[in-house]
Amino acid sequence: GFHHIGKFMTADEHLWIYGRVPKYWNAVKEQNWRNTYIHEKPGITLAIISGTGLLQYSNPQSFLLKNQASISGTPEKLEKMLSTFRLPILIFNGLFAIFFFWILKKITANDWIALWSGIFILLSPILLGSSQIVNSDSLLWTFATATILSFVAYLEKNEKKFAILASLFLGLSMLTKFTATILMPLLFVIAIFFFLERVKDFSQTKDLLAKKIKDASLVYFAIIAGSVALFAILLPASLYKLRNYLYDGTIGYSIMPYILTPIALFLLILIIEYRWVKNRYTLNVLGFFHNIWTNLSKLLYVLLIATFLLLIANYSLGQDFLRLEKIPFDARQVNIFNYADPTIRFLLEFRPVVFSLTPFVIFLLIFIWTRSFFAKTKENFLIFSLSAFILIYNVAVVQQGLLNTIRYSIIIYPSLFILAAIGLNYLVPEKNKKWWVNPVITVLVIAISTLSLWQIKPFYFNYTNLLLPQKYIVVDSWGYGGYEAAQYLNSLPDAEKKIAWTDYYGFCDFFKGKWLEIYSVDQSKDHIDCFVTRRSG
Repeated sequence: GFHHIGKFMTADEHLWIYGRVPKYWNAVKEQNWRNTYIHEKPGITLAIISGTGLLQYSNPQSFLLKNQASISGTPEKLEKMLSTFRLPILIFNGLFAIFFFWILKKITANDWIALWSGIFILLSPILLGSSQIVNSDSLLWTFATATILSFVAYLEKNEKKFAILASLFLGLSMLTKFTATILMPLLFVIAIFFFLERVKDFSQTKDLLAKKIKDASLVYFAIIAGSVALFAILLPASLYKLRNYLYDGTIGYSIMPYILTPIALFLLILIIEYRWVKNRYTLNVLGFFHNIWTNLSKLLYVLLIATFLLLIANYSLGQDFLRLEKIPFDARQVNIFNYADPTIRFLLEFRPVVFSLTPFVIFLLIFIWTRSFFAKTKENFLIFSLSAFILIYNVAVVQQGLLNTIRYSIIIYPSLFILAAIGLNYLVPEKNKKWWVNPVITVLVIAISTLSLWQIKPFYFNYTNLLLPQKYIVVDSWGYGGYEAAQYLNSLPDAEKKIAWTDYYGFCDFFKGKWLEIYSVDQSKDHIDCFVTRRSG
């Protein structure tokens, strides 16, 4: 990840580096708490983590012009500044794999699943590429996955420390990007899954199950309250505008009040019922739906398998018989996507994900979903929870009328890799595993994953697997190429005197000459020597 880290500039990244991150730190330094609101995302964790890189300099402001619009100095100085902001994110995400290993070991009691999950996450070209970018998505996948795993660990182990971690990471997730508010109803859904899954395990100890339901209900309220409190602490501006910043940024975001209000009422009823009749009616309902649930839950795996295989078949045959390409991969919120058939929209949300995973990971995903359809595993609850999150997230994006790009769907990638690691564990039957099998598998996983990184280096975020024919693409340049274009122009004679017109800011600060981004150019004043444009320019 250190490779090429200062040699590109992505969309909107300069807004964070030159404005939003310094604004947050200056507000804290001057105790001007109203100014800690730096963006609607809100990107607070991004400001905190990436901004720590500036602590190595005695006078960080020397890197910036007075208007903070651009780097003052040479392209070499720009590279150093970009590395300063990006390295903390890269190092943070890299070290966070230790947490994933620890929490997965607690949940699965399997060192190998925990280890392989960490390897898949660390050596994913997409996650590595995103960790090189000063953008909220670079941290969203980290905190969101930690929230889900911590809550699953709480349900499995019934230890309060995991609930505290879930609250901590939920707060950090919402401080990273508003998208994370989907985790609040998701945790409730995961709890429902757990009790439907385990109700038969408590057939002889119904009082214990009733207490666990009551405790989980109280813990859910505590997790939400704790996350909102953390949001307010790290974003003090929200205390000055409780409605606009605190409420709208957490439990009041978008349609959340219409979802969380019924959830809160339902949980209150469960708590009251426990005090009156020890959740007798709830236990009867859970027992009734258990068998139905066992069969219906398998449909989730069928749907995911079918989605992956249908997309692969559509493109691998080179025909696009579903005619998905009539809607560009970067259409985002344009009407052409929203007017499409719901089935087509659903498939399109998965299109960037399927073709940015390595074929080996895709094979393992299909394997574990197929195996889970036919037989339960020890990790059944974890498998279903992560699979449901992947599905629920994409359905929610469809409902929002937003077409996923790889950056928008980055939140679900760690879940996919954890599922792949579980699949890898069951690929070789336990009875056939000699002492050397898992170490050999580990070496092969590292080798295969490293090969994918090597093939796409240094443009990790552009990784596309071999299952997609070259005439199709699912990811744009996302900031790559501007440095190389500038280096070429800088090598020409009198580069400092040349004028370049560009539609891509990521080129500008690497170029030694003068650049123009305006769409109306008077060539009598500025004679353009060259044009630098993007693919979609």
